[in-house]
Amino acid sequence: MGEEKKVIILPKQMQIEMMKFFLKTSIPRKKKQKINGLSKQNDRSDS
Repeated sequence: MGEEKKVIILPKQMQIEMMKFFLKTSIPRKKKQKINGLSKQNDRSDS
């Protein structure tokens, strides 16, 4: 018996919920990093 590739097909609603969760959790973190990075660059250019 060879390895079977199992494909998990999520219901559309589940995909939407996961996307909402992903957007809520990971996007704000990236925005914060970007803002922090930009403010550091600005601080350097000011001095």
